[in-house]
Amino acid sequence: MSESDGPGGSVSWKQLVGEASHVLSSQLGGDRNQEAKWIVERVSGFNPAELIVHGSDSVSTRGVAFFDQLLARRGAGEPLQYVLGRWMFRHLE
Repeated sequence: MSESDGPGGSVSWKQLVGEASHVLSSQLGGDRNQEAKWIVERVSGFNPAELIVHGSDSVSTRGVAFFDQLLARRGAGEPLQYVLGRWMFRHLE
């Protein structure tokens, strides 16, 4: 994805969630919306509530590049835990 894909020459976090969900569903099958949100949360540094509030904010070029990297890794079948670099178990990270 390029930064000029959205209106006014920018792309929003919400658009990245939609793109990731579409790409992962087509490459890995099934509904991948939650995985898409986790990837965008990792890229943005937002928690789930912040992602909702800031979903229409523009993403930097650097953020788009990091997103593309993580999306490509997950789309190639790499386990989500490895892509995200962390995983929760009960209340531990």
